[in-house]
Amino acid sequence: MIRKKTFVFIGLLLFSPIILANKINPQCYDYLTELVKSSNFPFKEIPKKTCDLLIKADDHNTILAHINYDKQVLNIFSDTNKMAINGIIKYDTKHQQLYNISADIDPNHPVALSFNKEYAELFENCRKGIDTQNANNCTEINNKSLLNQTVFFPKKELKISQAGRTYFYSAPDENCKINNNLFIIKNDNIQVSGEFKGFYNVIYKKRNGGSVTGWIIKNNVTLPQENLQTTLFNKYEGDIFVSNKTAIKSINKSCTTKNIYNRTTEQAEQDAQRCVLSQITFPYDQFLNLDNGYQNEQDLEPNKKIYIWQSNNFNIYIKETKKSLSEGNDYIEITLFTEKNNGIIDQLIIYKEQYDINAFFVKHQYYFIDPSLTLSILEVSTLEEGTLVDSWRNYKINNEGKIILVESMTCDDTINGKKTCSSKHFTIPS
Repeated sequence: MIRKKTFVFIGLLLFSPIILANKINPQCYDYLTELVKSSNFPFKEIPKKTCDLLIKADDHNTILAHINYDKQVLNIFSDTNKMAINGIIKYDTKHQQLYNISADIDPNHPVALSFNKEYAELFENCRKGIDTQNANNCTEINNKSLLNQTVFFPKKELKISQAGRTYFYSAPDENCKINNNLFIIKNDNIQVSGEFKGFYNVIYKKRNGGSVTGWIIKNNVTLPQENLQTTLFNKYEGDIFVSNKTAIKSINKSCTTKNIYNRTTEQAEQDAQRCVLSQITFPYDQFLNLDNGYQNEQDLEPNKKIYIWQSNNFNIYIKETKKSLSEGNDYIEITLFTEKNNGIIDQLIIYKEQYDINAFFVKHQYYFIDPSLTLSILEVSTLEEGTLVDSWRNYKINNEGKIILVESMTCDDTINGKKTCSSKHFTIPS
């Protein structure tokens, strides 16, 4: 859990639509929340540990805030009249004085409150830090890092492995530690959404329902034991049909037709169903339509790494490496990479799609990768007479991340005018 000296949680800051007069790191308001919780404010309907502050105004010298407790309705679009308000406080930052100015208090006689002065110092130090050159540099570093980080989707559920304190940073830089009072400890669970230069971009969910987002040093985190063997990202595993060598051998027979120009619509549909390639259900077309509104927010994007395997030995990701879209002639290429410590170990083109409408020519390369890291590749060409196999290959990704060819089948029509297929087997190096 989050530790801050003598307290164990951070209040969740919720902003109102009112524009604050001064820019401030939202993290600083967490200290103000703890300051209010430590005070003798007369919390009524609820335990004070569950309250949150809604900042209504901040002119740097005076802060006005509502004490709210119904988290379900509190958001920046909420109608403040519908919020569950426990009371209103005013904080004089210059003199470090806290007042109760709730509706039942005489506005001419606000009630002074006592509180733990430690939080006042933490709050003030945090506010002062906003104007330093280092903080500005950290903001710039963070903005650039968010654009260039390696994104994990879905987010990785990891666990802190380092004994002692793991501190939060506002940017992936050792000079950008937020403070010495914001940290998590060994065995705390986190969600990792990205990685950049030795840091993880993480989300820590607090027990009281809030969350903390920031960067932590990557070496303080370990993959959970259950994820060491396989963390295959099924969304991009491809279609299992590609691994079926028997089905592959039946393509040339089942996917051709002699009467392509004289078929009725019904006959064309019957030919399509007869072709064993109709068994492929994986949406490979998502790769071709990346720029046409197909993808969701976290789908593969141009030049974006998508990790489909995480292990202590190496990682595997896929990435769009070539794309050309023009009227009647489209080409897309997806490559699989193995890497360790951000260095590429091996790579292989796993998916290709090429259309030449004018020449009535279509070429596809399909893939499938299973949890044992066996990788199958199928290449087919579609001409006027139908679809025929060009090649089929089976690879194994070994423990060092090398992509090793195990078996291949190539089909050639230059010998007798018909595609003749021959297979070869290879020995995996020990």
